[in-house]
Amino acid sequence: MRSNRGILGTAAVASAAVMLFGMCAFAADADTITDNKKYIAVANNAESNLDSLVVLEDVAKNNNVYIENVGDLLCDVVSLNAKTAIEQIEKIEKAEKKEAEKKAKKEAAKKKKAEEQKKKEAEEKAAKEAEEKKAAEEAAALKAALEEEQLKSKQAEAKAKKEAEEKAKAEKEAAAKAEKEAEAKAKAEKETKKESTTKSEKKSETKKEIKKEVKEDTTEQESAKEETKEETKKTSTMNYDPNNCLNTFSGVFYGPSGKETYYNLDMSGVISIMRNAGYSEDEYPYWVREDGCKMLGDYIMIACNLDLRPRGTLVETSLGTGIVCDTSSVFVGANVKQIDVAVTW
Repeated sequence: MRSNRGILGTAAVASAAVMLFGMCAFAADADTITDNKKYIAVANNAESNLDSLVVLEDVAKNNNVYIENVGDLLCDVVSLNAKTAIEQIEKIEKAEKKEAEKKAKKEAAKKKKAEEQKKKEAEEKAAKEAEEKKAAEEAAALKAALEEEQLKSKQAEAKAKKEAEEKAKAEKEAAAKAEKEAEAKAKAEKETKKESTTKSEKKSETKKEIKKEVKEDTTEQESAKEETKEETKKTSTMNYDPNNCLNTFSGVFYGPSGKETYYNLDMSGVISIMRNAGYSEDEYPYWVREDGCKMLGDYIMIACNLDLRPRGTLVETSLGTGIVCDTSSVFVGANVKQIDVAVTW
């Protein structure tokens, strides 16, 4: 009986040893795989328990301990080691889970950071492109404005140049015209002076002859002359229709000798010319008629084309008989026969 118990105890011890070796192998594999210090502690604990079982077997053999005690002890040992192993496994799994979560969190943070960096780079790129686009648009607008300003400047220069050329041309034409008019006026004055001199000479001779012929009857001649002068003055003054003549309202009138206009200028220079031409103040006094006509003696002072009507020529007008005393540059072309009446209007 004691021998059988020994055999059973030995078998139990062997079985327990096999289990313990399996647990140690598991712990060793786990240690190889994860390199976790807790697995090493489990393996060391299992080896310690195995040594205890070997001692127990020797004691059982020597002291004849019953298999029941050995079985109970083995159950306690196996239960304790199994519980320890399970706890260690749970701790390992928990550590692995925590490590995985930590790793996942780290990877998520890394991924988030990478996405944020990518987003930031994209935003910076978009901002840079927007700035470049804005700068390009501003440069294009500035270029367009500059080109427009240059175009306006060129147009203004061209306009100013054209105006300057036209002005120079007009001044040149005006100077040429003035020179031509001055030459024509000088020529006309020369001709008039010549005619006036001839006329004056003829008048002097006529006067001498008249004085010689009527020397004996001076009083009678003077009376006749005064009567003739008064009659002529009356005719010059009254012989026109006030409702059918040149006036301030019409400005232009077509009288018996053609187109008539009027002007109001200082006549002192003209009177001086006529005096030099032989029209004395006694015979041809300067005065102003009631209707505003400027008179030289009995005649209205008028201006005409001297080539057509020399100074001293008597011309019929709508206001009465006129005497040519003045001229102007307007008496050319269609206005060659025009008459300009001197008035105070």
